[in-house]
Amino acid sequence: MAYESLTTLFNRNRSSDRYTRVEQEARRRLHDNSAFRTGIMLEHGELFFTVPSELTVLMERVLRVERKVSHLWRDLPTIAQRSYILGLIISEVVSSNEMEGVDSTRKQIEDALKSVTADDPSHEYKRFREFTSLYLGMTEPDKGFPQTPADIRAIYDKVVAGELEKAAQPDGELLRREGVDVITAGQSVVHRGVVPESAIIEMLAALIAMTAHEDIPSLYRALLAHFVFEYVHPFYDGNGRTGRYLLALYLTEPLSLPTVLSLSRTIADNKSSYYRTFRELEDPINHAEATIPLIKMMELLRLAQEYVLEDLEAKRASMEYAQQAIGSIAGLSSGALSVLGTIAHIELFTTFESESIHSIAHYAKLSAVTARKYTRELEAAGYLTVRSQRPLMFSLSDAARMALRIPEP
Repeated sequence: MAYESLTTLFNRNRSSDRYTRVEQEARRRLHDNSAFRTGIMLEHGELFFTVPSELTVLMERVLRVERKVSHLWRDLPTIAQRSYILGLIISEVVSSNEMEGVDSTRKQIEDALKSVTADDPSHEYKRFREFTSLYLGMTEPDKGFPQTPADIRAIYDKVVAGELEKAAQPDGELLRREGVDVITAGQSVVHRGVVPESAIIEMLAALIAMTAHEDIPSLYRALLAHFVFEYVHPFYDGNGRTGRYLLALYLTEPLSLPTVLSLSRTIADNKSSYYRTFRELEDPINHAEATIPLIKMMELLRLAQEYVLEDLEAKRASMEYAQQAIGSIAGLSSGALSVLGTIAHIELFTTFESESIHSIAHYAKLSAVTARKYTRELEAAGYLTVRSQRPLMFSLSDAARMALRIPEP
């Protein structure tokens, strides 16, 4: 029989003592051998979850698919990996912003990424640069996790850099001083953030401690930390974007980066299910049990994995065809063919509309002067199109895309 939430049991029970029975069942679950207790107290009890068969099966499926994703990922060349991650970061930031009603275009996030990564000094500071740089930092081997509530505030400052009205800025010693309500489109209050600031700081410290608690599996810890952060709601604005970034950051421990960086898009496509997890957790009848919310979030993770797996398999097949097609081209120097392969990899695995000569040279392991010689050769042969002169930017020509079967970005 499927695992049922305490709310479901309560609604099915029409007896006069149903409150007592649900409370007894909540205590039984909390003290069951299969229960994981966090020690974090929410309004209606200690945050905990059990591991019924549904959750066990979901975990096994997630890990099994993750092995497939990781295998595909390891087989990609470095240039393809880097390009693909940049494309995922663009989608992740756009999707997370969209959920909070923050307007951002893919071009804006692409510009922000280029301002972080490019060696070309002509790139100026761009909107969303700090937010984007956080996600890019996940690719670094020495990425760190927050160790104090002050670290979370530092992350928040980057997430919302340049985006907050004065009235929405933190006004406490570290976080917010006053209360905050989460309101639906119909102006109904669905959640009130923790107060006062001292309690917020205490709960964030407990969240951080829980993420290092090795007695709870890391995947569950990451999801629980997300629930706690959104429950605390430590800021007046920007909690959703900050919370989803922290979720992605914590998920880099048990999952691959392609899966992690596909989650916000999956959440945005399944907003009703996502928001329902929080309502389920905060329902007083559920006594802070997170089992059903965890199952729902694990299902969203599975959807993200399915997208990544299908996308990587399709791109790998396209890459193999493009490599064979490039190998059969006559009349070009080996250096030009190598540069063409580099550009094909970049355009196949990312969504950038064009690439700078500096980026092409970097990925092809050439000097800018040598790379420019080969791009001129490719231009003359009709394989490249110049998109701008300052900075010098290229993209594959329509004829090249057709010959290599590479779709438009």
